[in-house]
Amino acid sequence: MSDPQLTAASLCAKAGLSASIDATIRNLDGRHAIMSGKYGDKPAIFRLALSDKAKSANSETWDELTRVGPFMQKGPNRIAQGLDNLGDGQLLISEVAVGNPYLPYLKKTDPLHSRRLAAWLYQYAAPTIEGRDARADFWLKQARKSSGKQPFPRLKQSEDQILEIMQSLAASLKGRTWRVAITHGDYHPNNLVWDGTHLTGIDIGGSSSLPIYKDMARCLVHLARRDSALSDEALFGVDQSLIRAFSEKFELSEWERQTALPFFIGFECLIKVEQPNAPPWRLKAAGALYDSFVEDAKSL
Repeated sequence: MSDPQLTAASLCAKAGLSASIDATIRNLDGRHAIMSGKYGDKPAIFRLALSDKAKSANSETWDELTRVGPFMQKGPNRIAQGLDNLGDGQLLISEVAVGNPYLPYLKKTDPLHSRRLAAWLYQYAAPTIEGRDARADFWLKQARKSSGKQPFPRLKQSEDQILEIMQSLAASLKGRTWRVAITHGDYHPNNLVWDGTHLTGIDIGGSSSLPIYKDMARCLVHLARRDSALSDEALFGVDQSLIRAFSEKFELSEWERQTALPFFIGFECLIKVEQPNAPPWRLKAAGALYDSFVEDAKSL
């Protein structure tokens, strides 16, 4: 066993748990180590904190898993349940989600995909949805800061236009009440596992209220950056059938569809900077996304 595995096994033994560690999936020195094994007879994931920050993150994730677990344990929409939390966050143990990443299953021939994506996010967010004063300046500042790191001049030129559009949308948001909720925080098909019947969310860690439109936009832009679409319809550079599914499930008002959601689509365009070694297809997809967003946003 490696040192992280020995440490995790020792923590389990001290707690009197019947657990075994099989392999290290990822080891980020100084941050955390993620391992696979068994908790009793259940396949499990063990997340060992290697810093105080990671320990705090484990505790927050545990709180969120125990909050959400009871209402996302049965039915088609689920999360990988939390199993144990040792040492106040030193070792977080959770279920292994059964199935495979959802992204490869997404095909234009099945309209249920859009509805499933919307339904999972709605079930997660619904219990905590509430109205709050719209505060767009924070998000605009983060988008501007991230865009400043864009290494590709062609994309940076489009990003400058997106920032201008976001500024205009931010002005329209002033005085509005938008909806917030505790949501996934990084919602996209690679953080969902599909077994043919159940859609299971992984990488759960959010514990603060965010505008509900952010996770919708995260999912939409994630697909567009990978040149993946659920239909032949597009709006703001992203899949329009998925916009429609989110709008229907969350009962978005016209201003939410025309102002709040586009604002966060713009935010998600800018917050993920393409790496200098990004492959040509990725840059092409990003460029098409940006150009379409700018073109469609002109009509707002």
